[in-house]
Amino acid sequence: DVEVPASLRCEALMRHLENLVLWWNAGSQRSDLHFDGGDFFLTQLDGVKEVLLVDPVESLQIYADFPYDSYGHSPINTKRVDVERYPLAARVTLHEAALSPGDTLFIPKHWWHVIHSLPGARNLAYTLQFNLPPPEHTLGRAVILESSKFSYYLVQHALAWRAHATPPEWRTPLDRLPRQLHDCVRSSDTP
Repeated sequence: DVEVPASLRCEALMRHLENLVLWWNAGSQRSDLHFDGGDFFLTQLDGVKEVLLVDPVESLQIYADFPYDSYGHSPINTKRVDVERYPLAARVTLHEAALSPGDTLFIPKHWWHVIHSLPGARNLAYTLQFNLPPPEHTLGRAVILESSKFSYYLVQHALAWRAHATPPEWRTPLDRLPRQLHDCVRSSDTP
């Protein structure tokens, strides 16, 4: 049985749950640099994963504006970045996370990421995949963003979202979360 973390078990969030996917391998597996079209929670059950995240604002620096049939994938090999071929990649800020059994990581919609299952015994994890509505101040442009297949719109969306953030960009880590998740985490803190 898989138990959803208590902070995620609230109606406001669970009504947007689309899928639960179980990931299993013998270790030493690595994804390519990509983004997903939903908000994901990755929970590690066994083994260890390393995750690299890249803000969608940096999409052009990871050369995401290449042919339509590759939407959501970067041509960059993250194991060995060819900075002569992709010089802008040297400027990208990487956010790193290590997941051990029991850890959960929120991977926001359109955030680029690489997931590496470290060598060793089996590596077991699951993702809860949500389709959360965009923040209220971006609703008018949500259709444009969702129907576009070019990273320029991802950059515009991320910059617009940040422009409405409370200075100094965010007050607490909870303020970075979608409203539904923020409400769930707050309600789980209340006795």
